[in-house]
Amino acid sequence: MIEAVAVIGPGRMGRQIALTCALGGCRALLVDLKPRPDARAALADARREIARDLRLMAEEDVIKSAEVAPALERIEDRTDLAEVESPRDPRFRSNENARMRLHMITMFLNQWATQDFGAVLDGFDATLASITNPDER
Repeated sequence: MIEAVAVIGPGRMGRQIALTCALGGCRALLVDLKPRPDARAALADARREIARDLRLMAEEDVIKSAEVAPALERIEDRTDLAEVESPRDPRFRSNENARMRLHMITMFLNQWATQDFGAVLDGFDATLASITNPDER
């Protein structure tokens, strides 16, 4: 059984995916990777919308009202994948290679969102150089 999912993007689809997963008993991590100053505000708005949708579902007897609070508790939010701790491997935070790979993915997705493909390649070059030449960090 799937225990946790990561949902990239707090938009309409991301909110509904996180809501559905949380109602199904999964831990849902809602991640906003867009490099913007209001990313935290976007996640807060998403949480409010999810809470509103859950309340409406309870009012219309789609779900039981007792399901609302537990579902909300299963939804977490982050602005960077590097903030995420692995629920299965406590060594993740001390594993430099795993953290570097996660950083590269986050950086790539941030640049992809802004469509700054040149920065994606520059970032990969710098990250790969730091991996292959650790003394030059």
